[in-house]
Formats: sequence, structure tokens, C-alpha cells
Amino acid sequence: MTNKMIINKHKTFKTRGIKKIDLDDDFIKMVSNKLGGYLFQTFKGERYKSVEGFEKMCVRVYGQKTYFFRKLKVSLEIHKILKEGGKMSEISKLENYNGHDFQTMLKHYRSHT
Repeated sequence: MTNKMIINKHKTFKTRGIKKIDLDDDFIKMVSNKLGGYLFQTFKGERYKSVEGFEKMCVRVYGQKTYFFRKLKVSLEIHKILKEGGKMSEISKLENYNGHDFQTMLKHYRSHT
């Protein structure tokens, strides 16, 4: 069984549909060891009531907005894909995850690798 994060509401829903992101076993293990009920929760163990609350926590704790983490993940994935010869299936997965075509990602996201 593959664990997935399903995102129903996002900026490219009309063109890309529902996003299904595979979560690897290491990620699931790390999350389940550290969290009680919610994947992202406040310091009190409650779910965030708004995106802004989660954004503020990221800035306070990590000194970065959530956009930085997405950019970092995409940069690392691009590096991995190019290193392994650019498999189309991996490129398609990354395009679906990010909501941009591969050329756009190469132009804007490689600065973090």
C-alpha cells in the first residue's frame, strides 16, 4: 500500500485536477513518531485554523515562508532527475506535484541545488 497526500483544493485544480503525492515510508515513520493527530499542528497540538497561522509558524521557527520549502524540494528533485538521466515518469510526477511544466521549473527552481 502506498501512502498518499491528497490535495483537493489548489491553485491549478482546473488544469491539473486533484493532486496525489506519494509519501515514502521514511517520511511516514518520521511524522507518526512526532505528531499526535494532525500532520501540521500548532504547538498546542491543534490544527491550524488558517494558512496564515501555519505560514507565521514557519517564519518564526525556520525563518522561511512555506514557499521556500516547496522551492527547495523541487530543486532537489530536479537535481535527482537530471542526475539519473531525466526519466519522463519522474518529470511528470514532479510537474503534477508542482503545477508547472519542467521547463518553468528549470528556469525558476534550480537556484537551491
